[in-house]
Amino acid sequence: MPPARLSPPRTLAAVVCLALTALVAVEVCRIPVQVSDSVGNLLQVQHQTLGDVFFSQFSNGAYLRPLLWTGIKLAYEAAQGRETVIFKAIHVAQLLLLALLALRLMPVRSRAALAAAVLATLVLFGLHTFDGLVREAFPINSFLTIVLCVLAVLALADGEPAVWRDVTAAAIVVVALLTIESGLLVAVAAVAARLTGMRGVSSKAAAAVAVTVAAYLLLRVAVLQIGGPALSERASGFGFRVLEPAELVARFGSNPLPFHAYNVVASLATVLFAEPRGGVWYAAQGIAAGNVWASWLVVNVAASLIATGLVLWATPAALARWRAGAAGHHERLLLVAGTVLLANAVISFAYTKDVIMSAGGACFALGVYAASAILLEHRRTPSRAVYAAVALGVALWAVRAAAFPVRLEMQAVRVQDEWRDIDGWLERQHIDASAPDARALVNRLRRNALRARPRSIEWSGWRTVLDLN
Repeated sequence: MPPARLSPPRTLAAVVCLALTALVAVEVCRIPVQVSDSVGNLLQVQHQTLGDVFFSQFSNGAYLRPLLWTGIKLAYEAAQGRETVIFKAIHVAQLLLLALLALRLMPVRSRAALAAAVLATLVLFGLHTFDGLVREAFPINSFLTIVLCVLAVLALADGEPAVWRDVTAAAIVVVALLTIESGLLVAVAAVAARLTGMRGVSSKAAAAVAVTVAAYLLLRVAVLQIGGPALSERASGFGFRVLEPAELVARFGSNPLPFHAYNVVASLATVLFAEPRGGVWYAAQGIAAGNVWASWLVVNVAASLIATGLVLWATPAALARWRAGAAGHHERLLLVAGTVLLANAVISFAYTKDVIMSAGGACFALGVYAASAILLEHRRTPSRAVYAAVALGVALWAVRAAAFPVRLEMQAVRVQDEWRDIDGWLERQHIDASAPDARALVNRLRRNALRARPRSIEWSGWRTVLDLN
């Protein structure tokens, strides 16, 4: 038989997605290995055995992340003095896998589906949760790892039933749970996919995943006595400003429930409406102060409102078809994406941070694809409002996606500046890097960072439209 040929719409969708991925990958490679979190982590695992790195995390007291630290150790050992090359290679491989999984979940067989896929791709790359997802690598990007696990489980569920799919999905859930706390979302994706009618992962496997999550929570809470982050751990946005730890304790120490509820609402809203950012309502603050919104804020909010509007427009029809047992791929994907987004907001109760919502943001992009495809394909004559919303959404999200590589270039400048003061940073963090191996590692990373030639960018003239923060 002749090899299968890609249809023109699907080919165009792949070209757009892979082109954006390549552009982002190039910029990622220009960013030096960051100072914060990366240097301290590398120095910590430098002389530990792999077994010590893994098992020490079960007595950490604050977090349960043995596979995160195991990954750092394995990457460091594999680098053999070429840390920057290996870490960036891993990062680029993650980005490529993300693009392939997204394309797998967006079947494009018509021009309408092509328009939906292009819009979703721009949402994926333009959403501010993706910004932190790509720029933060410690030195392996754990948040990106969780997004990949979520999409991989959905890809497994969206197929024909098979034992290997069950085993693989269960293994991915375990890996995610032992990597970082947001790994819970992988389990949510697996169970939600089954409940909506995706049959690639069996009901027995979904039940096994639920039992695994229960065992994980029991291990954390009852055995290891690991709770959530305390109010005194970090500053967090609330209302129109950021509250320092002492302020959080003074305001919510006796009853943290209002603060936790605020964080859930703020985390969900930041994906749906581009506000608040890190818990701070910049747009609402501008309205309250009587100020005119900056151009970047108008673009951010307008683009998100259109995408959210499409999702809300299509959701009732998707729910109706699911209840009637007539849901197709798009309806199931939309419902699963919404479930993961809501779950992501719930597990963000402790504090708000854009990157924590990265898995929910990626699923939101898939939800935009599914919603747009439903509205464009499942009507004999889609209304002009649907066409207008999709077209305007593509235009606005193209601006947000175009701004992303520019912001990565700015990140490269900031990281390089941090490396110029590495000794001061180590002193302020009370990190001892005086041992020969430790000093050699710091010097290698600093030398590679200072060799980079990032472009300094000033937000003036037309570029102010791209200053999307």
